[in-house]
Amino acid sequence: MKTPFAFIKKFLPSVAILIMLALASCKDDDGPETIIGDSASLANGTISTYLTNDKNGKPIEIGVKIDDAAYNSLLNLEDISLEFPAENNLTPFVHQYFDWSPTGHEPSGVYDLPHFDFHYYMTSHADREAIGLEDSLEANIFPSPDHLPAGYFPTGVVPLMGNHWLNSAAKELDPEHLHVFDETWIVGTFNGEVTFWEPMITKAFVDSQQNFEKAIPQPASYPQPGLYYPTSFGFIRDSKNKEYRFYLNNFVKR
Repeated sequence: MKTPFAFIKKFLPSVAILIMLALASCKDDDGPETIIGDSASLANGTISTYLTNDKNGKPIEIGVKIDDAAYNSLLNLEDISLEFPAENNLTPFVHQYFDWSPTGHEPSGVYDLPHFDFHYYMTSHADREAIGLEDSLEANIFPSPDHLPAGYFPTGVVPLMGNHWLNSAAKELDPEHLHVFDETWIVGTFNGEVTFWEPMITKAFVDSQQNFEKAIPQPASYPQPGLYYPTSFGFIRDSKNKEYRFYLNNFVKR
């Protein structure tokens, strides 16, 4: 005759498995969810877009992951266009146009340092790619001033991107202090609309920090009211997952 202990011992592994599955199920339902969007090769590694939503489907963070293999092998100029996850339906952002510039770009003496450009576009790939130098007229049709942060000024059309607006208070533009560019926030427009938000960050600055976060200059009103807009941008070196995350977060419904 089997003892009660033998009976319990026989079924204990199955009970333990059921308990673990139940706990795992609760954790997935109650916690935030990170969804990977488009991925592409970058140098010797991979770049991906991602979105993190809370349990109710509201955005917590959106951004770009660059694995260590890619980050540590960056050499040549790179530009990559990636869709955000399909579940990204509560923010205005449609796709990411990523640039790695090993020698920077104009203006000389300011932004000619190795840096990343993360363009969070509110328009489609096709709309962005249709912009050419011949579209300078449309590029100089500006949006309502309320849709731009205070103190921003236009710098002209860039093919495949649109008009770039710089912050007149940016420390790297102050001729009296000669601050070396490390990070800045840019706004893009075309044909009367705000089309992208863009953090621009040097590789040297990323290399000097484990993580960084800063408030985003906000406009008085928003191009697409009713959606969630981020109020901070930043980056983190995630040693556990062997990747760098460049993100927008702290979303507020506008």
